[in-house]
Amino acid sequence: IIVAVVILNYKALVISKRYGVDYTAEKVLQLRCKMHLFGVRKDEDSFALYKVLPIASAFSLQLLLAPTILSNKITGHKPASMIIPDKVKASIIQYIYVRTLLFDQILQKYINDVEQVVVMGAGYDLRALKYSKEKRIKVFELDQEPIQQLKQKCLTNAGIQQDWISYIPVDFNTESWSEKLLAKGFDVNKRTFYLWEGVASYLDENIVIKTLQTIASLSLNESIISFDYNSTKYNQGKGTLLEKTIVRLMRISGKVFRFGIDTTDANTNAVLFLEKCNLKLLELTLIGENTESAPPFSGLMVATKK
Repeated sequence: IIVAVVILNYKALVISKRYGVDYTAEKVLQLRCKMHLFGVRKDEDSFALYKVLPIASAFSLQLLLAPTILSNKITGHKPASMIIPDKVKASIIQYIYVRTLLFDQILQKYINDVEQVVVMGAGYDLRALKYSKEKRIKVFELDQEPIQQLKQKCLTNAGIQQDWISYIPVDFNTESWSEKLLAKGFDVNKRTFYLWEGVASYLDENIVIKTLQTIASLSLNESIISFDYNSTKYNQGKGTLLEKTIVRLMRISGKVFRFGIDTTDANTNAVLFLEKCNLKLLELTLIGENTESAPPFSGLMVATKK
């Protein structure tokens, strides 16, 4: 376990800097590989990508999990983190697992009703590739150039077909992502599914609103926009002891949560926020219990053009 932890952290913290990529994207992929290894969410392509990704180590991950993988194969036992609860019962530790499954369900629900998919801040996510593979719907992935270059190279090395995916390198802080999207062949006259996962909470509210307004201006009425967010109280460090600890650790690592929406009267606040973005609410899912100390720590919206 010690050897595995050392290798994994060396790859994530040191090797990632050599490639100029953020290690947090690898951590999300690592969690999905754990889900795959324990049969919670089968994803052969993600695990194949993880095996060839130079900032990751599939061998070390399996070494780290060896005892629980062995017990799972023999008895069916799963570690507590892999027993995914209902979204209402989910703790902050289980959040990304629950969020992953919820976005899967949303994309599966709407994929047959759209003609193209846009993934904002895609990282090493292969969800759009997975669910559009047989349909050959056009997919556009936007992210920083170093991440995209590494991802494309590794997908090729892993033998994963990706010719219907358009990779669009963009710095969201300094460049117009919409102009780059249009220049790459995005069709404003086609119904589109926008996937924006795990990004909005790190941005200032005005940037989130501007991004969603831009999406609304590019979209047909039938287009779908899905994104997640934190509760304002969670961002402020209020809630359970575990939630407070996570927020403090994130701040120490330089990852500060900025954008949030009050989940006390979640539906009303979601509707009011979306009105600023020229969008209307279709679905709202809350993650986490509504307790006396704090409301649910996260929400996930599905919206369409107003």
